[in-house]
Amino acid sequence: MTPVALRVVATLALDHRDEAVLGAVAALAARRPCEVTLLHVLGRDRAAAAAALEARAASLGVSAAVRLVVGAVDEAATAVLAELGADLLVVGRSAAAEGASAWGPHGRALLRAAGCPVLIVPAGASVGFRRAAVGMDLSTSALDTLAFVGDLCDELVCVVALDPEGDEGNVAGIEANVREAVAARGLPVPEILTRAGAAPADVLLAVSSESGADVELIAVGTRGLSALAVAFLGSTAERLAGRSPLPVLVVRRRGESRGLLGALFGP
Repeated sequence: MTPVALRVVATLALDHRDEAVLGAVAALAARRPCEVTLLHVLGRDRAAAAAALEARAASLGVSAAVRLVVGAVDEAATAVLAELGADLLVVGRSAAAEGASAWGPHGRALLRAAGCPVLIVPAGASVGFRRAAVGMDLSTSALDTLAFVGDLCDELVCVVALDPEGDEGNVAGIEANVREAVAARGLPVPEILTRAGAAPADVLLAVSSESGADVELIAVGTRGLSALAVAFLGSTAERLAGRSPLPVLVVRRRGESRGLLGALFGP
């Protein structure tokens, strides 16, 4: 049975970041059928932008529609995503230097507003779908992420951030809980890595740089926190999106967004 085509929207800035984005889209399209739309939110001369966008589409090697829209990046892109019923948004960013975030305000706003999974590709990075590290905390969003990434990648490894104050003595029990939760969703049980660290983003970044882990992609689930909730609680997804030298896939349920109270007291 032929897989259903993945509806992919890729935003292009028409600058040095586009090469990595186009490479990611081409790699994804080589693995499964995709309906690709290349999107540019107009910020300069329309004729020049149209010509540059068409040239990038021609270089992709995959059939792609092109769209030029006017407006704020997050609002304009979100409207197109909703119109197309997109399954995945691919965006580029600058390369991070020495762990500092290279994720600007437009990128953060788009990540929060997009009603579908978002693949963030740093400039100079190449996307591989052979092996991905998935942040696992047994939440619904983490299990959703495991299912989504499992359809894209050959191998997965679940990464569990252990609380240094209490979890390290119960590693076997934590791993058993992960296996049980994954099996209950009807998913193949992947390799599990446990690492001590209070901040899941730091743990995932450390694992992704381990030579033995051999990871090409980092994936995390998110509950779609509002700007206020992110400011108060922080966001693993946003920290990874800005700092990781590897591509980061952020997955949340379509249209899900939670405010501060929901993030504090919800499941």
